[in-house]
Amino acid sequence: MFTVAQPHGQGSFSFFGNEYNGEWREGQKAGKGTFSYATGEVYEGDWDSDAPCALRLLLAPIPSIEALLHCLFRSIRTGD
Repeated sequence: MFTVAQPHGQGSFSFFGNEYNGEWREGQKAGKGTFSYATGEVYEGDWDSDAPCALRLLLAPIPSIEALLHCLFRSIRTGD
């Protein structure tokens, strides 16, 4: 069976002028990382399930309302 390699561990990825540098888990941004948007905005902090986890997320494009709610509830549960 053929499986596509997925990023896992520390690394960076650039696309369309955007760049992510940080931790990956099973192909998704997770843990600590920095995302520099092509627009010049920068998010540095925690990631979970490929989405930033902070209220600062509101200053940057939101990947989905589900990702936003997941991160907010995770922060409330863990006290992050």
